[in-house]
Amino acid sequence: MPVRVAINGFGRIGRQLARHIFLRHSETLALVAINTLASTAQSAHLFQYDSISGRSPLPVEADGENALVIAGRRVSYFEQEDPVKLCWGELGIDLVIECTGKHAENGRVHLEAGAARVIVAGSAGQSDITVCMGVNHEGFDPFRHRIICGGSCTANSLAPLVKVLDDALAIEWGMVTFLHSYTKEQSLLDDAHPDLRRRRSATRSIIPTTTSAIEQLGTVFPALYGKIDGLALRVPTPVVHAVDFVAKLQRKEDKEGLLHLLENAARGSMKNILAVSHEPLVSTDLRGSGHSCIVDAEFSGFHGDLLRILAWHDNECAYCARICELAEYVGARTRNSSVQEFLGCDDGGMRQKNIPSSVSVG
Repeated sequence: MPVRVAINGFGRIGRQLARHIFLRHSETLALVAINTLASTAQSAHLFQYDSISGRSPLPVEADGENALVIAGRRVSYFEQEDPVKLCWGELGIDLVIECTGKHAENGRVHLEAGAARVIVAGSAGQSDITVCMGVNHEGFDPFRHRIICGGSCTANSLAPLVKVLDDALAIEWGMVTFLHSYTKEQSLLDDAHPDLRRRRSATRSIIPTTTSAIEQLGTVFPALYGKIDGLALRVPTPVVHAVDFVAKLQRKEDKEGLLHLLENAARGSMKNILAVSHEPLVSTDLRGSGHSCIVDAEFSGFHGDLLRILAWHDNECAYCARICELAEYVGARTRNSSVQEFLGCDDGGMRQKNIPSSVSVG
């Protein structure tokens, strides 16, 4: 039985997730409900016509004010600003994917509304675990983890590379620069903002800023906490990021050995997540790729004692692929375990009830 999913926030990531669920994960994930602050007519139009991804191959229409019909399937629709008031329990929602950014610090509101678990798409300050698929997903414990941070798109792009390099060659320290496409939070024209750089015109400048990926990487790789630092440069492109990673390693390798190591990982444990390209590509060529990290072989190698790697990723398509895989994994692990569903209390105490493994957690 598919995992029953609700999406909270039907913006760029929410809509891309819906496409992925219907096109690639329909046997394992069922989109049951959407909550967002836009009308059904607006959301149907934006789902159908996308300036970056193009027209959706899936037919969609508004069914009044309370549902969308996507590819013939009715999806309940809400415009509730306060998620606590949503009826996730009545709908039997196994998993809410939180995509608004507003509730990233408090995914528990969805648990209070009756959802069994929450995946936060992005950074989350109060999650039980941060998971990057292919890297540390086996650390998910269905008995203890109800709020799961899926990491940011940038964390998911660097984490596979860090894991392969650290496991084989041992990273001493690293520095990363993310060449990051502009986002919705930026402005087309200059505007007032506490961060004087972020409100400069997104289309006119390269804008330096901090990145939550550094903190998330330290969570995913505790032994490397404080050893990897970096920043993001917001650039005037709408999609596809580049990663410029420099590291010092305890064990050395030549370029041929490095590429062999990465290509083996791409064929094995990191299949469909990591790739190595030997073609002279530019960012637009990677649009629509589902790989989180595509190493550019030409611009990767050793410079004295230092390793430098250039990698690409589609920050929407690849990220949504990982979040969908995480949702599948969480659902499978939950149902295949002898599940005890924990009900959280404000005082930190827990009440327990035993649920047979064949029953959907909700």
